[in-house]
Amino acid sequence: MISIKSLFIFIGCSYVLNCSAQKTIDTIATKLGNLAIPIKIYLPKKSVEKSPIYFFIHGGGWNGGTQNEVPPATISGDVDFLADELGVIYVGLAYRCKGNNATFADAINDLESSVNWFLENGKRFNADTTRIGFGGTSAGSTLSAVLAQKYPNSKIYIGADGMYNLLDHDEKKSPFPNAEARRIYGLETE
Repeated sequence: MISIKSLFIFIGCSYVLNCSAQKTIDTIATKLGNLAIPIKIYLPKKSVEKSPIYFFIHGGGWNGGTQNEVPPATISGDVDFLADELGVIYVGLAYRCKGNNATFADAINDLESSVNWFLENGKRFNADTTRIGFGGTSAGSTLSAVLAQKYPNSKIYIGADGMYNLLDHDEKKSPFPNAEARRIYGLETE
């Protein structure tokens, strides 16, 4: 049985966490048959006249997904700095992967659809669609490099290539490489 004191502590912590977080919006940018392509939007805490946009593309070695579900849109460790310190709208993008029987071209099409959806709806988010940038890690760095070339308003590209994000890897956020992957790639540490 939860005590009243524990309940108040939980409510208090929830309130503090919600007050310190920028507004987060999870939505579906497009649907392909039975597959929904999600995006995750982080808006800056401080409202400014118009905010530039940073599109982040997750990595994962092209793995993930099932016949019924696309891997989720994710974020990287720099979201707080970009959104809260620099006033950038941070958009995490998702795409079909190998588990969805998708090709590289399918992934690019999914991402373009999501970017176009956001740019068309940019006014709703107080976005400056003339100032956009792309970035990603691992497989996402390759995809983001392609997208950065396709959009003339792209002002920046930030990519980190590798098996997983070496810069801010947190196993709680991303369990890759798991024990099996470490064994296959000769990265066993135990």
